Amino acid sequence: MLLIIGIILGVIGIHYGDDDTMVKTESNRLALLLQTAEQQAVLEGKVVALGVDSTGYSFYSLDAGKFTPLQDEVLRHRDLPPGISIRAAGHAPAGGFAVVLLPDGEISDFAVELARGSARWQVHGQANGEITSTQVL
Repeated sequence: MLLIIGIILGVIGIHYGDDDTMVKTESNRLALLLQTAEQQAVLEGKVVALGVDSTGYSFYSLDAGKFTPLQDEVLRHRDLPPGISIRAAGHAPAGGFAVVLLPDGEISDFAVELARGSARWQVHGQANGEITSTQVL
Protein backbone atom coordinates (compact mmCIF):
# COMPACT_ATOMS: atom_id res chain seq x y z
CA MET A 1 0.00 0.00 0.00
CA LEU A 2 2.73 2.49 0.94
CA LEU A 3 4.63 1.59 -2.26
CA ILE A 4 1.59 2.40 -4.39
CA ILE A 5 1.09 5.73 -2.61
CA GLY A 6 4.80 6.50 -3.04
CA ILE A 7 4.59 5.84 -6.78
CA ILE A 8 1.48 8.01 -7.14
CA LEU A 9 3.10 10.86 -5.22
CA GLY A 10 6.24 10.51 -7.35
CA VAL A 11 4.24 10.71 -10.58
CA ILE A 12 2.37 13.76 -9.31
CA GLY A 13 5.69 15.47 -8.60
CA ILE A 14 7.25 14.82 -12.03
CA HIS A 15 5.88 17.86 -13.85
CA TYR A 16 5.22 21.36 -12.68
CA GLY A 17 4.02 24.01 -15.09
CA ASP A 18 2.18 27.21 -14.43
CA ASP A 19 1.02 28.40 -11.01
CA ASP A 20 -2.33 26.62 -11.26
CA THR A 21 -0.68 23.30 -12.16
CA MET A 22 1.78 23.62 -9.28
CA VAL A 23 -0.91 24.42 -6.72
CA LYS A 24 -3.24 21.71 -8.07
CA THR A 25 -0.42 19.15 -7.83
CA GLU A 26 0.36 20.07 -4.22
CA SER A 27 -3.33 20.14 -3.29
CA ASN A 28 -3.87 16.67 -4.77
CA ARG A 29 -0.76 15.40 -2.96
CA LEU A 30 -2.02 16.75 0.37
CA ALA A 31 -5.47 15.19 -0.19
CA LEU A 32 -3.86 11.78 -0.86
CA LEU A 33 -1.64 12.11 2.20
CA LEU A 34 -4.60 13.06 4.39
CA GLN A 35 -6.52 10.01 3.11
CA THR A 36 -3.50 7.88 4.02
CA ALA A 37 -3.28 9.53 7.46
CA GLU A 38 -6.99 8.90 7.99
CA GLN A 39 -6.46 5.18 7.26
CA GLN A 40 -3.42 5.07 9.52
CA ALA A 41 -5.36 6.66 12.39
CA VAL A 42 -8.03 3.96 12.11
CA LEU A 43 -5.62 1.03 11.62
CA GLU A 44 -3.31 2.03 14.48
CA GLY A 45 -6.05 3.35 16.77
CA LYS A 46 -4.28 6.70 17.20
CA VAL A 47 -5.14 10.33 16.66
CA VAL A 48 -3.24 11.81 13.70
CA ALA A 49 -3.04 15.57 13.11
CA LEU A 50 -1.83 17.88 10.35
CA GLY A 51 0.15 20.97 11.25
CA VAL A 52 0.93 23.72 8.73
CA ASP A 53 3.52 26.46 8.81
CA SER A 54 4.93 29.01 6.38
CA THR A 55 7.15 26.46 4.59
CA GLY A 56 5.01 23.33 4.44
CA TYR A 57 3.22 20.80 6.59
CA SER A 58 3.83 17.90 8.97
CA PHE A 59 1.86 14.99 10.35
CA TYR A 60 1.72 14.25 14.07
CA SER A 61 0.59 11.29 16.16
CA LEU A 62 -0.86 11.51 19.66
CA ASP A 63 1.26 9.22 21.85
CA ALA A 64 1.02 9.17 25.64
CA GLY A 65 -0.90 12.44 25.66
CA LYS A 66 1.64 14.31 23.51
CA PHE A 67 1.70 15.05 19.78
CA THR A 68 4.97 13.96 18.15
CA PRO A 69 5.98 14.37 14.49
CA LEU A 70 5.59 11.28 12.33
CA GLN A 71 8.82 10.21 10.65
CA ASP A 72 7.66 7.48 8.26
CA GLU A 73 8.33 7.48 4.51
CA VAL A 74 4.93 8.80 3.48
CA LEU A 75 3.61 10.85 6.42
CA ARG A 76 6.61 13.06 7.04
CA HIS A 77 7.32 16.78 6.96
CA ARG A 78 6.98 18.19 3.46
CA ASP A 79 8.27 21.54 2.27
CA LEU A 80 6.17 23.28 -0.34
CA PRO A 81 7.75 24.59 -3.56
CA PRO A 82 8.82 28.24 -3.33
CA GLY A 83 5.94 30.69 -3.64
CA ILE A 84 3.17 28.30 -2.57
CA SER A 85 1.43 29.26 0.66
CA ILE A 86 -0.70 27.04 2.87
CA ARG A 87 -3.18 27.87 5.60
CA ALA A 88 -6.10 26.39 7.48
CA ALA A 89 -9.24 27.97 6.04
CA GLY A 90 -12.10 28.63 8.42
CA HIS A 91 -12.22 27.18 11.92
CA ALA A 92 -9.16 25.16 12.97
CA PRO A 93 -9.50 22.36 15.55
CA ALA A 94 -8.12 22.77 19.06
CA GLY A 95 -4.39 22.45 19.59
CA GLY A 96 -3.36 24.62 16.67
CA PHE A 97 -3.58 21.83 14.11
CA ALA A 98 -5.24 22.37 10.74
CA VAL A 99 -6.77 18.88 10.74
CA VAL A 100 -7.33 16.22 13.43
CA LEU A 101 -8.16 12.66 12.34
CA LEU A 102 -9.66 10.39 15.00
CA PRO A 103 -9.12 6.62 15.29
CA ASP A 104 -12.82 5.91 14.82
CA GLY A 105 -12.65 7.47 11.35
CA GLU A 106 -14.46 10.61 12.44
CA ILE A 107 -13.20 13.97 11.23
CA SER A 108 -14.50 17.48 11.62
CA ASP A 109 -15.23 19.46 8.48
CA PHE A 110 -12.05 21.24 7.44
CA ALA A 111 -10.48 23.18 4.59
CA VAL A 112 -6.80 23.75 3.96
CA GLU A 113 -6.00 26.30 1.25
CA LEU A 114 -2.92 26.32 -0.96
CA ALA A 115 -2.17 29.32 -3.18
CA ARG A 116 0.39 30.85 -5.51
CA GLY A 117 -0.33 34.03 -7.41
CA SER A 118 -3.97 33.92 -8.45
CA ALA A 119 -4.12 30.10 -8.32
CA ARG A 120 -5.99 28.77 -5.27
CA TRP A 121 -6.97 25.20 -4.36
CA GLN A 122 -8.54 23.77 -1.21
CA VAL A 123 -8.39 20.36 0.37
CA HIS A 124 -11.76 19.71 2.02
CA GLY A 125 -12.66 17.12 4.62
CA GLN A 126 -16.20 16.20 5.53
CA ALA A 127 -17.62 14.50 8.60
CA ASN A 128 -18.37 11.40 6.50
CA GLY A 129 -14.60 10.94 6.02
CA GLU A 130 -14.45 12.14 2.42
CA ILE A 131 -11.35 14.20 1.58
CA THR A 132 -11.17 16.03 -1.75
CA SER A 133 -9.12 18.65 -3.57
CA THR A 134 -10.94 21.40 -5.48
CA GLN A 135 -10.08 24.61 -7.24
CA VAL A 136 -11.22 27.87 -5.62
CA LEU A 137 -12.83 30.02 -8.31
